[in-house]
Amino acid sequence: MDDSLVDWARPLLIRGLEEDGNFGELVDPCLEGNYNKQEMTRMAACASSSIRHSAKKRPKMSQIVRALEGDVSLDDLKNMGKAGATDGSGGGVLNPSGGGSNDYDTMQYNADLQKFRKTVFSSPENTSGSSGERP
Repeated sequence: MDDSLVDWARPLLIRGLEEDGNFGELVDPCLEGNYNKQEMTRMAACASSSIRHSAKKRPKMSQIVRALEGDVSLDDLKNMGKAGATDGSGGGVLNPSGGGSNDYDTMQYNADLQKFRKTVFSSPENTSGSSGERP
């Protein structure tokens, strides 16, 4: 097999989710068709959303767990990681605290990083010598 697992599975997932609902080529043949079709659809939707080309559009593992447990609808799962998507908690999927943006907040990150650096580099143990070694 020259393709990666993702390259092999992606078209099968798309066909199953968007076209015919048939996941037969993805399912272990040892199951002999004995599986819950709804759970298979949910699992396929989780797999499909987890292998999106853009990492920013992929859901977090905690969101995948909630989806597998049935706490998230398949429509919500399709939108997880996409701009404007929510996880049902009132906040964005990528910003669960409910800020104005679902994108990673670079300004807040930079502010937090500056505070961290100021705290670490102004501590007494870091200002005692210029050699960087501990006494």
